Amino acid sequence: MKYREYLSAARKHVQTSEVLYDSLSIQLQQQPLNNGATKRLTLNLYYISGYVIECVLKYGIYALIGYDKDMDITKINSKGITYNNKIKHHKFSMYDELFNREYPGLILIDRKETISPEVKKLYNGWDAEIRYVYNPIPEKFKHSDEHIHVMKFNEHAKTIFKHVESNIR
Repeated sequence: MKYREYLSAARKHVQTSEVLYDSLSIQLQQQPLNNGATKRLTLNLYYISGYVIECVLKYGIYALIGYDKDMDITKINSKGITYNNKIKHHKFSMYDELFNREYPGLILIDRKETISPEVKKLYNGWDAEIRYVYNPIPEKFKHSDEHIHVMKFNEHAKTIFKHVESNIR
C-alpha cells in the first residue's frame, strides 16, 4: 500500500459519514430520540468518523515527513516513526504528537480549547473496536451513542479532512 491510499480511504469514509449523518438527521426528525435505529446510526457515524480522522492523519504524517510516494507504507523508518511502533495502531494518541510536531494548530488534534468535553472524550477514546459495541456502552466509549456529540465529532472529522486534503501534499 502507498500512503496516498490513506487519503483516498479518508475521502471514501467522508462520503459514507455524510450518508450516515443525513440518515441520522432524518431519523431524529421522524422518531423518538431513544430508539434502536438512532443508536445504530449514531454508533456507526462515530465509528466511520474516527476512520476519517485516522486515515487523513496517517496520510498527513507520511506527506509531512516527505515519505516517498511510491514506497510501501510498512517500510517507513524516519524521525522515530516506524510502521509497527506508530502507524499500524488505531489510537489517535499515537498520531497526535507526530502530527503536531510537523504541523501544529489543527482543530481537535492540537487546538482543543473550544471543543466540548464530550467530543474530546470521543476523540481520545476512539478505537476500531467501537464497531462491536452496542449494549451496554462501556465507559471508555461513553457518549458514543449520544447523537449530538457524535454529530459534532463528525463535523470536526470533516473539517480535519478538508484542511489536510487542501493544505498537505
